[in-house]
Amino acid sequence: MQVKLTRQVGGETQTIIVDIDATGKVTAAVEGVAGPACGEISAFLDGLGIVTRDENTPDFYQQATGQTQLYGGFGG
Repeated sequence: MQVKLTRQVGGETQTIIVDIDATGKVTAAVEGVAGPACGEISAFLDGLGIVTRDENTPDFYQQATGQTQLYGGFGG
């Protein structure tokens, strides 16, 4: 099963893609977020289980174009 959580922030689309396989293994990816802010946005997922691997995507090494404020998260 795949779930996409998307929000607009400052004219940019930020997306978290969460995949859950048949064994219950969860993988997640953040798209549309430059710099270390992606870790802040996806941090809530760490509380769902044991993190076995955490990798930075090329977006992590991009310079953020603006300041991102986190408020209320993706849920509403």
